[in-house]
Order: sequence, then structure tokens, then C-alpha cells
Amino acid sequence: MDLKDRLTDCINDNVDLPVKLYQSYMTNKTSPELRIYDLPSTVIDEDYAGNRTEEFIFEIAMRSNDEELINQTLWNISKYISEYDFNLVSQNDSFSFNKLEVTTFPHIVSADTEGNVVYLFDFKITVDTTYKESD
Repeated sequence: MDLKDRLTDCINDNVDLPVKLYQSYMTNKTSPELRIYDLPSTVIDEDYAGNRTEEFIFEIAMRSNDEELINQTLWNISKYISEYDFNLVSQNDSFSFNKLEVTTFPHIVSADTEGNVVYLFDFKITVDTTYKESD
């Protein structure tokens, strides 16, 4: 499924970011640092044919010594993905986008002795997947 790839590309292409959004956990090697990763998903519904409605939880984290930059960046991402007409399209027909819901607003989770802080925000995406027999 190319959901995380499409989401990452969509944010990188449509939001003015101070650094590129990467798919991984924080490395703490650069500042600022912007990451997206997924948390465990849930199957909401599945029919007898194997078609599913699934919910995926994503987290975006940003690390920097500039809290204003972090707040502005994460709020810009949050505003963009919360737009009424936000949509993601699979390039390999692995999902059909249903909806996106921001579940937490950007908030601080840690600070280090070098003055860097980490902020997070979470959201969930609901998609439909169609069962396809493998050859």
C-alpha cells in the first residue's frame, strides 16, 4: 500500500516546509528535523470478499531549537490536511481515500540540554482497500 508515500509526497509538494518531511523516526542528527511515521492500524470493517475499511494513525514529529518554527510548520501541515477537499490518490490502486481526522494538535513532548524541543501531532486516515488475489 502506498498510503504513507502519497501522504508524504502530498505534504512535501503542497506545504511550505523549512526542511523536507521524511518517513522515519527522529535521528537527532540534524536540527530542524521533520518526520512522519505510522502507528498501529485498525480494521474497521471487512466483508466476505476480503474488502476492508481500515484506519491508519500517523504522527508527525518536528525537532528544532526554534519553537516558533516548529509551531508554524506543524500548524501549516495540520491546516492543509484538515481542508475539506483534502484527498489522497493511490498510484497503484491499493487504497481509496475516505477521510482524515486530526486527533491531537501540535504539542511539546520533550526537550534536551542543547535547547532542542520535539513537538508531535497525530491524525488518522480512513481508507478502503479491495481484496485482490495474488498470482
